[in-house]
Amino acid sequence: MDQALNASSARIAAWLQADQSSPSRHVEREEDLSRLAAALAQLPDDQRTAVELHHLQGLPLAEVAAQLERTKGATAALLFRGLKKLRQLLEDRGAA
Repeated sequence: MDQALNASSARIAAWLQADQSSPSRHVEREEDLSRLAAALAQLPDDQRTAVELHHLQGLPLAEVAAQLERTKGATAALLFRGLKKLRQLLEDRGAA
């Protein structure tokens, strides 16, 4: 799990490329990355994998579906549910 989370964090860091011109921006970016990595870790494995492959690695839906050995429709549903849950988790963490 830790290894998967670290790999996710590395992909997330690349995905959230941001200007690090100020120390406060750097801290804010690190906090955002931490929140996103923690939220991703809470997703079911299939949803997390679909979100990472499609949104963080930029693979097309068809390729994600092939890697997950699912139909494009089933993969799209995984992505939808995964993103919905991810938004919910991030909103909950932001309110805390």
